[in-house]
Amino acid sequence: MRAITNVYDKLADIIQETPTFDNVVAPIAYFDDLHKADVNVATFLQFVSPKSSIRKASYMAQVRLSVSETHMYSNKRLYNAVLSVYNNKEEMATLCNDDKQLLKSYLRQFENHEHQMAKNPANVQHFLDNLETKIGLLASENRKKLVQLKKKDMKNLGKEYVDFYTWDEAYYSHMLTKEMFDLNTEHVKEYFPLKHVIQTAISIFENLLGLQTKRAGSPNVWHPDVELYEVWDPIENLLVGHLYLDLYSRKNKCTGGTTFYLRPGFVQIDKLRECPVSAIVVDFPKPSNTSQALLSLTQVKTIFHELGHAFHNICTKTKWGGLCSSNVEHDFVEMPSQLMENWCLQPSQSTTLQTEI
Repeated sequence: MRAITNVYDKLADIIQETPTFDNVVAPIAYFDDLHKADVNVATFLQFVSPKSSIRKASYMAQVRLSVSETHMYSNKRLYNAVLSVYNNKEEMATLCNDDKQLLKSYLRQFENHEHQMAKNPANVQHFLDNLETKIGLLASENRKKLVQLKKKDMKNLGKEYVDFYTWDEAYYSHMLTKEMFDLNTEHVKEYFPLKHVIQTAISIFENLLGLQTKRAGSPNVWHPDVELYEVWDPIENLLVGHLYLDLYSRKNKCTGGTTFYLRPGFVQIDKLRECPVSAIVVDFPKPSNTSQALLSLTQVKTIFHELGHAFHNICTKTKWGGLCSSNVEHDFVEMPSQLMENWCLQPSQSTTLQTEI
């Protein structure tokens, strides 16, 4: 990590009297794109490696990286140079849109200020007030049903009803769903075997995005359970990116569902394109020799959510890695994944995900 800090310090030392995009911003961006992609892999391993020594080294790398980034964004000479480029109207007029967006991104990080899609707090408040009006009545009616259900439950148990607590909600919501719809969530799982859902979900993304995935043979992975897919543009016969799937729960692996951006897509100095790499890490049950792994509807949604993140990274076509995947306005980061969650719930799509075991 010291090498990263040294580069920023040296750059600040050699900045000319008239800073330009080419002698200030571009060197930072090229260095970030070429070296931080390797850093992403190093810091990722703390969440998935079966070896404690690697997990510890990965964590320490993350700590040191945070220190070096803090050092960069507290470098006032570097900040003033970037700001000078931004305030130079003639210079800005010569830049392409990606260059302008990258410059603004660096400034926001220096200034610790995010420019959101919502533009200002008033727009956020208006959105929340409008949302409350639309769903407030439904939420109130649903809570009344949950309270009545708990009162009935307490009476059957010979206990006194005192209040409805936050921790009661999940239990009685499940009970209400079962009572209203005669729904057994364990039976629902029988329609969503993991292997079928994964294959179908990837197929949906292929059709939606005009892509083709190919299972990579004998990949170099961090655990034998991990699968690697190549993602291709079949029309251009062009490799677009790579997708790792680490699906099964195991000891010393992070829980929940997360997508890691191991490598952003960007245009290298020699004009060749660096392909992005995404890794989806979840903790689903592992199939045995005698039974398939089955998913709840929530887990099915998780697959589509994380695939939304993964393909957002893979499909991003930007000049700079600093504009790739999650490096967008923070209130847009979850947009592709939320859209894909809703997509999988549409009857035309959910029926293709189902199969009886």
